Amino acid sequence: MQNTADNAAPAPTNLTPRAIAVARGLRRTGRIGDLRSGLSGAAGREDRWLILPACRDEFYFLRWDGNELRRGEDVIDSEPLQDGFVAAMARIGAMKSEIESAQS
Repeated sequence: MQNTADNAAPAPTNLTPRAIAVARGLRRTGRIGDLRSGLSGAAGREDRWLILPACRDEFYFLRWDGNELRRGEDVIDSEPLQDGFVAAMARIGAMKSEIESAQS
């Protein structure tokens, strides 16, 4: 069975701070849409993935611990993205936005 957004399980509640930061980084850079409408989780055999919609009928597959990010039509055939890209998305996602900073 292929893991796509169509057969995804409910959204995970045990995401690590790094995974949340990577997802926010993807959103802030315009690589994915609104997280509230596109967030879903899917279970692999032993791995857990957060599935985020990308463009052209593809998805980002983010490990729930935030240590691996892949892109493709399904988890099995997706390509892993470079560690430097994942780290950059985590840094961008971890930064407070100007609005958040002004409210603190």
